[in-house]
Amino acid sequence: MQRNLLSGLRTLTLGAVVVGMASVAANGAVIDGSFESYVLSDGNVTALPASAWLKAGGGSGYIYNPPESEMPAAQFDGANLMLMDTQVSDVTIYQVLSDTVDTSKQYELRFLVGRGNGTTLNDYLVSLYAGSNLVASVHNGAGGTGPSPAEGTMQEVVLPYNPQLADSGAFTIYFDNYNSSNTGLIYFDNVRLSEVAVPEPASIALLGLGASALVMRRRRQA
Repeated sequence: MQRNLLSGLRTLTLGAVVVGMASVAANGAVIDGSFESYVLSDGNVTALPASAWLKAGGGSGYIYNPPESEMPAAQFDGANLMLMDTQVSDVTIYQVLSDTVDTSKQYELRFLVGRGNGTTLNDYLVSLYAGSNLVASVHNGAGGTGPSPAEGTMQEVVLPYNPQLADSGAFTIYFDNYNSSNTGLIYFDNVRLSEVAVPEPASIALLGLGASALVMRRRRQA
């Protein structure tokens, strides 16, 4: 599925460390972000679209309960995950959230990405849109900063988003294969969009005073 990836694009640091901040669920939280809406036995799937997740493109997407030999349960959340199969054609899995961007807040999109034992990992692209504008994205492969997990493992990706005043509209999260010539499987799980609690100015000032006092104390001891 092709979209205008240059519209409103801003490059953001992947996995940026934010000191003294905590994440809280956004009002329009991701629905079925752990893909547990279906009870499946090992190795069974439910084809997407299903739950709140939609699909576009000729490839396949599934809610999948992988056998332990393919993806150890300790690597992901719950019993199921999302499987993108791009061996035949490109595929996009996406969800439109009810939550709209609030420019007074900061956000984090978190998810797990993985590769099953005995499988080929396709390059992936994960994008966050506010309305029709791309506001944050990450991909692996050439020029990307996203991880390419080893077989039988999943890794968490943290994608920060600091809104600009002009940003508006509902959030949409897209999962795409990034390289059409690179076919394989991609596993995703535990998709969350959270608001990042920013410290009040008074709290920041107190932290600054505390740091200054510590520096002065060390100078006196020296």
